Amino acid sequence: MAMLTTALIAGVATAVLADYGHAVRHLSGRHDQAQARWLALGGMDAARWAIYEDQRIANTQKTDHIGEQWAIKVPPQPYEEGEVAGQIIDQSGRFNLNSLVINGVVNPQQVTIFERLLVLLGISSSQARQLGVALVDWMDSDDIPLGRDDTESNWYRSHPGRAVPPQASLLAVEELRKVRGFEDPALLARLRDHVSAVPASGLAININLATPEVIAASIGIQTPNPRLAGLRSNTVHESVADFVARLPTGTQYHTQNLDVRSEFFLVIGTGSWGEATVRMEGLLQRQPNRRPAILWYRSL
Repeated sequence: MAMLTTALIAGVATAVLADYGHAVRHLSGRHDQAQARWLALGGMDAARWAIYEDQRIANTQKTDHIGEQWAIKVPPQPYEEGEVAGQIIDQSGRFNLNSLVINGVVNPQQVTIFERLLVLLGISSSQARQLGVALVDWMDSDDIPLGRDDTESNWYRSHPGRAVPPQASLLAVEELRKVRGFEDPALLARLRDHVSAVPASGLAININLATPEVIAASIGIQTPNPRLAGLRSNTVHESVADFVARLPTGTQYHTQNLDVRSEFFLVIGTGSWGEATVRMEGLLQRQPNRRPAILWYRSL
């Protein structure tokens, strides 16, 4: 009986110690996770400050381009027992998907530009038209298909597992995966560097940070010209007039939605502490005479 009692006590003690060790590891992991999250948020706040500082000196530097301080990716920097890193990615040099539908109403001019961009990226004109229609039906305020194919809620409800169109703007480019026709990861990868999902008011394209394809689609030319794109050629256009002066003469271009400044930025902050790593991203909107507003942020 004594031996049995001793064995029982030893077993209970072992279980208690094991549970205690698990609890300590669990609490330690939660602490590391919390610290890493604060570091990631700190990286995002530093990005807000960098964009504000860039705006503060705008009286002498009135353009946003790839050579500015905010555009430099910050590698992991040590901080006490952890590391913090950050990156700011301009969104105003990309085609804004939310510009296709403004306040629930279709914007035909922006739809044409989007379909033109898809063609320039190697997509057939017929597929580009289908994709444009599907995306408009995903965001517009009615439930009436825009084209011959049903890309409204009836089609999505008839396919189990599909999300129903929210009849609202996209929150992020990744939401495209839910739209009929955009399911192919290769298609999304092809679009990723050329499109954004910011508030519909963001129509202006920063020609200093746009790809040749986005510029060509925006102004209405058939072939992308890398020499016009500051993002590829490190050319800085001091004004829209400066950009227009470099265009070939004899052709009518659409230049009303061009700019040399940016309003929207995607910020990615990464924090590491102990064994935990947290990666966060947020969308910032530049504000006059103050730090940029955080429109949203999320953990990845």
